[in-house]
Amino acid sequence: MATVDELEQALRRIDGRQYGAYKDLPRDAGGARLRLRIDHVQGDPFAAPSRLALRVPLGRAGWPAETLADPERALALRDLLARRLAVVCRDASRSRGSGKSGVVTSDAPGQQILDTTAVTLSADAVEARIRVGLPAQGRRVRGREAAALLLETLPALAEDVLLASSWDPDQVEAHLDAYVDHCALVREVEAREWVGFVAEDSLLPRASGVDDQPLEGGLRFMAPEALRETVELPHAGTVHGMALPRGVTLIVGGGYHGKSTLL
Repeated sequence: MATVDELEQALRRIDGRQYGAYKDLPRDAGGARLRLRIDHVQGDPFAAPSRLALRVPLGRAGWPAETLADPERALALRDLLARRLAVVCRDASRSRGSGKSGVVTSDAPGQQILDTTAVTLSADAVEARIRVGLPAQGRRVRGREAAALLLETLPALAEDVLLASSWDPDQVEAHLDAYVDHCALVREVEAREWVGFVAEDSLLPRASGVDDQPLEGGLRFMAPEALRETVELPHAGTVHGMALPRGVTLIVGGGYHGKSTLL
């Protein structure tokens, strides 16, 4: 593994050369606090951005061992980190030359908490995987811009996302607890032989056909008495809602009245 100084020297050495010189950079660089790994170098400033990984030792990241040992909470933590990663990447992204120079992106989760490879947790490290447009002027390397991006912007980004000390503990616990409750509800639905459960007061309408955020000011869900049931969840406690039993259930209504949204 190359040192940070060696990577900086390499970037300055290729400054002004043809873009392909980026392929000569050390693919793994850093130190005990942070490692930068280059998994793929784009062939052209107008091509899809390069793929990089930012890796922080688990001891420095500071996430509780009990969280990492629990599969449900660990998955929810990766999801939460991936959400902030997408935001800080967007904020760090700016033009640094031709084509996609200076673009910084990552995979942004939607409303569902799903397993992700944008952020990974292993026995010794937490890692963020991003895409970065390596800077160019025309088709020549902008080594100094690349040094600022790789050695200043990205390390600050990694610390903002991957270190537990950068987070509000209450925000983290709320996100993890919500996913644990979801998993418990799935098990309860299966045990009671329901096909689904919709909690009372849920906000089901989406902002638009291309935006799955909740609709601001939308009507809250009210469970019909005939299908009303109660479940006990580990963190939310007693939750009332509509349980659909196995069998045939008809969902009827006019156009744009929420049938598809409910499904």
